[in-house]
Amino acid sequence: MSSTAPSSEPGDPVVGAADGTPSVTDTATAPRRRRRVVAVALPLLIVVVLVWLASCAALSLTSSKQPIGAGGSGGGRAVSSDAFAAGFSVTGDVTVEIRPGVDAPIDVRVENPYSGALRVSGVRVEITGVQTTGVAPGVGAGAPDPDAGASAGATPGTAVDGGRASASGCSAADFTVVQSTAGLRIPEGETRSLSQLDVPVADWPRIALASAERAPDACRGVTLTLAFRADGEVR
Repeated sequence: MSSTAPSSEPGDPVVGAADGTPSVTDTATAPRRRRRVVAVALPLLIVVVLVWLASCAALSLTSSKQPIGAGGSGGGRAVSSDAFAAGFSVTGDVTVEIRPGVDAPIDVRVENPYSGALRVSGVRVEITGVQTTGVAPGVGAGAPDPDAGASAGATPGTAVDGGRASASGCSAADFTVVQSTAGLRIPEGETRSLSQLDVPVADWPRIALASAERAPDACRGVTLTLAFRADGEVR
C-alpha cells in the first residue's frame, strides 16, 4: 500500500536517506549566512574607525602647538627689533663695553603678544654691521669727530673700547658671539628679559674680541649692529 510522505514546512528537518547519509537542517546553513554578513561588515567598521582616528590625529597635530618665529636687528645698546608681522619681538642690551679679555653679556628681552605662555628657545645673536663712530682720541665715546663724522645710517650702540677712533679694516670677523642655550617662558602679554627671568649671566649670549693682538687697534670705538633670532611655541 502506498503512502504519501508528510509535507514539510520551511525550517523542518529533512529526513536522511536510506543509505545512512546524514540529514541536514536549514538551521545548519543559517550560521554560514550570518558569518558572511559579519565578514563583510567588519572591514566596513574598521574603515570607519580608521577614518575617525585619522581625523582625531589631524586635529591634535594642528591644534596642540603653534610654531612661531621672530627676528630683528639694532645697535648694541637698547637694540630695537623689527619682528615679523606674525611673530614676537626680540631685543637686547649689551651690558658692558667690549674690551680685550672681557666678554660682553647681552641681556635679551622677549615680548609675548599672544594669549598663552610663550616658550622660547634657540635664541641667536648675529653681528650684521660694524660702523665707525668717529670718536677722536681723548674724547668720550659717542662724541663726533668734526673731521671724520659719523657713518651714515649708523645706529647708536655699544662702542668697542671707546676713547679713540677706530682703525680701518674692522669687521664682524674680529668678534666672536657665544650663543645662549637657555629656554625661556614668557607669560601671556608680558615682556621679560634674561635678568628679569633670573637666568644666570653665564647662560646669556656674549660678544668678545676674536683677536687680542689685532682687534683692539682695528676695532677701537666702533659700533656694532646686532640681529636676533628665536623660535617659540604658544601653549
